[in-house]
Amino acid sequence: MDPELPRRAEEFWIDLSREQYRALAGLEPHPRLAEIYSRYSDLFQDDVLAELAGASPPATPRGSESPARATESDEERRCRHLREFLLTSRAEMAVGKVMEERLAWEAAKELVIDSERVPYRQASAAMAATEDAQRRWRIERARLEALREIERVDRERFQREWDAYAGAVGGDYVGGWRQLNAIDLEALAGDAAEMLEVTEHLYRDLLTYELPRRLGLKPGEARAADRMRLERAPWFDAHFAVAEPLALAQRQLGELGLELEAEGRVRLDLEMRPAKWARAFCAPIRVPQEVFLVISPTGGWRDWFAFFHELGHAQHFGRVDPALTFEDRVLGDASVTEAYARLFERLTTDPVWLERYLALKGEACREFVRLATLVDLVHLRRQAGKLLYELELHGGRDFAGMPSRYAEIVTTATALRHDPAAYLDDVDPRFYCARYLRAWALHSVLVQALRDAFDEDWFRNPRAAPFLLELFAVGLRDDADTVARRVSGKPLSFERVITYLEDTIA
Repeated sequence: MDPELPRRAEEFWIDLSREQYRALAGLEPHPRLAEIYSRYSDLFQDDVLAELAGASPPATPRGSESPARATESDEERRCRHLREFLLTSRAEMAVGKVMEERLAWEAAKELVIDSERVPYRQASAAMAATEDAQRRWRIERARLEALREIERVDRERFQREWDAYAGAVGGDYVGGWRQLNAIDLEALAGDAAEMLEVTEHLYRDLLTYELPRRLGLKPGEARAADRMRLERAPWFDAHFAVAEPLALAQRQLGELGLELEAEGRVRLDLEMRPAKWARAFCAPIRVPQEVFLVISPTGGWRDWFAFFHELGHAQHFGRVDPALTFEDRVLGDASVTEAYARLFERLTTDPVWLERYLALKGEACREFVRLATLVDLVHLRRQAGKLLYELELHGGRDFAGMPSRYAEIVTTATALRHDPAAYLDDVDPRFYCARYLRAWALHSVLVQALRDAFDEDWFRNPRAAPFLLELFAVGLRDDADTVARRVSGKPLSFERVITYLEDTIA
């Protein structure tokens, strides 16, 4: 591989990531993304992608737990990761005009609910803040009706992305994704379906207990909108109002022996701006030298959850070995950094952590942990359902029947009624649901290893710091299965996820 290619690809990453950060942070009202893509368009040409394809033969996964080919060299792996990044960028460039239309529509669209105007982008927050179920459902209906207005644009967006992949890999979208990422999606979907079956009893028990108490609803009555209210969990706000997430995180990391700002590499964006995104996010721009942790509190447990999730990303990217190649520092299997983010976010539901840092204990703690576990299960089962659905959507490249299939599959997985109108809006780019599912599996391995080696309060044990730093240092060089095998000697498995969830509420 020409050494100039990854160097220029990293320049593109930095410029694009910085502009995206500025837009989400409310610093740049008119991001120049199209200009950046145009400036680096030479990276996305057929000859460049073909050269990388020749340097990295198609990987052959052994199963969903083992994404990397046993005989794949380091050079081949890096070429595959770089090819995936550049092809993804080409697809994003292909849908650029369509996305501009979609984003402009989102920014201008207002929903009318009970004579009140609600910005489209605030619909989820409005549902979360609304105690009355009937009003939540009216907001949801208005949002779903709005989605029907933009369905044409969403279809064009998907079609263009499918075409971009097919043109570059010479096959269908699912096959191209599998080739570039070396993850057997069908095998992962089989594991996810089995996980849905195994967790059904636990999930239904928690739903039956929590829905009437929290929302005044019976199982079978709840809708997708009600998930927003459960996640908001205003019943526990008082417990999380006793401290600031940032100050507490600094204290906890200090006890662990780490500095939150990673010797200046993690930069805190605390300023409130009108156009700032209404939740925490992490922007790894130059890894590891320039990683932004952006904070935008709105109140309640979800602020803590979101902040600690992004803190996990920031600690990971801010502590990557700078000597690694660009491909190994920031490209590769995003399941790994999602697992580190999950490791930190789940601290906010850990009874030992809650008692030490928030003085939450006894029955109040058990009640909160039970609800948080239900929310966790909703997310896990929803992502599993989405994977099953997205395989059908992307595999068929045909929208016929997909609205009803979406509603059927995701409703069955979550027991929350989902409407067909969301069949494209609820699809994350490029099978990211698979990354989340694998992150759940890797997280369960990591937390068990930390507890076994450094006790239940590993999060304040200085002996755990070298273990974490060693993991963070390799960036995304190793995929989730490789990390799991190194830590536990076993491949990724949903079995540990189920055990983790059961143990949490035991």
